[in-house]
Amino acid sequence: MLKELFLWKHGKAPNMRTKEAVSVAYETVMRKHWSVKDLVEMADVNSVLYRIASETDIPEGMIRNFKADLHIFKPIYKNNIAGDKDKERVATEALNAMATGGGFIA
Repeated sequence: MLKELFLWKHGKAPNMRTKEAVSVAYETVMRKHWSVKDLVEMADVNSVLYRIASETDIPEGMIRNFKADLHIFKPIYKNNIAGDKDKERVATEALNAMATGGGFIA
């Protein structure tokens, strides 16, 4: 679900700078092996995970909004993405392209 969350966030980003920030955040989350539960915990600015995340390249506003983003995204994921292997394949290819600097392709 994490890769789909970041794909969704990338798709709704208003400009290239924000899209790049989402890409960096995705790479950091994957590298740190953070879970959905970890992202939710980051909404608490007093949490250890928030402190750790704020020391990365992820913008602090994005860190604080992971919980809200997940609240919005979860029904979208359940209704439109979960169980659809073709969409999962497309999401994987898009994220791989993003990670290698190729950008998103449809």
